[in-house]
Amino acid sequence: MATNTPATAVVVPTEWDGYWTTVDSIYTCTGTLQTTGAGADTICGGKDYGQTPPGSTMDLVCTGTVDPTTIDVTCTGSGAIDVDCFADYTIVTHSTRTADTYFSVSTINITYSGAGCPLPPQCIQVNTHGTRTGVAPPDFCATAVKKTTWGQIKALYR
Repeated sequence: MATNTPATAVVVPTEWDGYWTTVDSIYTCTGTLQTTGAGADTICGGKDYGQTPPGSTMDLVCTGTVDPTTIDVTCTGSGAIDVDCFADYTIVTHSTRTADTYFSVSTINITYSGAGCPLPPQCIQVNTHGTRTGVAPPDFCATAVKKTTWGQIKALYR
């Protein structure tokens, strides 16, 4: 079960706070476009960048720097995805924000282990263009949740 104890807190500055509409392009790490799609993110300024989704068995620890215009963070984690099948994640994110827009590139490397897990390693790159369209809902940002990154949440639900 996730411990939700980050080694260090990477706190998102309030300049990133808001409701953002997004367009994601997902590539293999060799550059082949897999899919594109529109979505949304809520970023809560003043909150820890690394959080684990509710109900997740993954431990995720993020280190790096976040300031009003850039994010340079590496998150590592692991967790069971099935009986005798475990996944190790390394997520490297570089983002830049100018006023009410941002561009982010996240590289997600996944390796699998365990007798019940004959899966090959995976590597994807997620490029996200975001536009702030409103304020972050106060109730959303005030709700305590387990630790993960907002990029990781998007990756988990694709």
